[in-house]
Formats: sequence, C-alpha cells, structure tokens
Amino acid sequence: MWDCLCDCGKRSRVDGSSLRTGRTQSCGCKRKETSKENIAKARSAKVASNSRLAEAREKIYRVIFSEPCAALKRFLKQMRSKRRSE
Repeated sequence: MWDCLCDCGKRSRVDGSSLRTGRTQSCGCKRKETSKENIAKARSAKVASNSRLAEAREKIYRVIFSEPCAALKRFLKQMRSKRRSE
C-alpha cells in the first residue's frame, strides 16, 4: 500500500498494482468532477431538445389553426357560393 497525495490535496492509501496499471489516478475527486460535468451536459441537452420540440409544436399549431387546409378552404368556398345563390 502506498500513501499518496492527490492533486486536490487529499491523501489516500492506494495499492501498488493500481498505481502501476493506472487504475487509480486520483482520490475520487476526478470522478466527481466528471460526473458533475456529465450531468450538466445532459441537462443542457435536455433543455435544448425541449426548446426544439416547443418550436416545432408552435409551427404545427400555427399551420393548423391559422391557415385552413385546402379541403376546408374548398368547403368554405362552396358554402359561401351556396349562400349567394340562395
């Protein structure tokens, strides 16, 4: 067992084979940092994804509710012409 001093300043006891193989590189602080970074990346990706979905939904609703489809336009045109002929 080796008494090691991490870059963060924390001391830990590590097995010699773990040091030789590179399995142990820090006291665990490196893993915590990486985990926090990954969580932050995942959150920002989720926010970006949600905003893209919201934009797509908005476009769809705009098309559906603001512009009637061709069939509805034809129907309304027929209804107007029937009213005029009566």
